Amino acid sequence: METLNPPQPRTLADYKEAINSGIALYVAGERERLAQDSHLENHDADRAFLGMLNAEGQRIRGALTIVGYEMMGGENSEIASKSALAMEMIQTDLVIQDDIHDNGEERRGVDCVHRALGLAP
Repeated sequence: METLNPPQPRTLADYKEAINSGIALYVAGERERLAQDSHLENHDADRAFLGMLNAEGQRIRGALTIVGYEMMGGENSEIASKSALAMEMIQTDLVIQDDIHDNGEERRGVDCVHRALGLAP
């Protein structure tokens, strides 16, 4: 008699690790692209965004994106990973805007983007 071997449930730490790996690859690629881009003189804002994206975060929204995709029967890990990355990019943008509005000083262990760019009042 065959027994069913359902996959082991993944933990938030598992999702976080996978999302952090995807973010690290994306950030490395973007930094390389910025280093080679001669069309713009100043990429400080891009670099600040990438630094904030790459900084340690909870990654809950990205994890929930993957979980939701899998719950609906999704099986393509590349689509799930890219969707999680997009969600984390949106979240990073939202916290940057929140920090500007609140005149925050530090987020995710690094200076807030507006402070790093010298735009704080």
